[in-house]
Amino acid sequence: MAIGGGGGKFQKKDNPPDEDWIMTYADMVSLLLAFFIMLAAISKVDPVLFEQVRKGVAKDIGRREVLQPLEMLKVQLKETVQQMGLDGAIGVGNDDRGVTIEFPTTNFFAPVRRP
Repeated sequence: MAIGGGGGKFQKKDNPPDEDWIMTYADMVSLLLAFFIMLAAISKVDPVLFEQVRKGVAKDIGRREVLQPLEMLKVQLKETVQQMGLDGAIGVGNDDRGVTIEFPTTNFFAPVRRP
């Protein structure tokens, strides 16, 4: 009987596990990451929609209020118009493009009077 040697039938074989799939998976994840980075880089962000989404996510998921720059700008403009005493002459609002300032034409041009 030989000690520590021999080719007994209970000897373990040291076969390394087949891990070729991990390289393919890593390549796929890297390519997906690069694809989404490229999509984000060429996208155009709509500031009004971005604020609405940000506010909704923060309110519903984060349970907190978020400062909205466009809304703050609108409030500041309204306050400035009121301080100047031009409430009836200048309108401040918002639409799908952002904050709007409306000047009636009568502020710039005298009405035409026809004889």
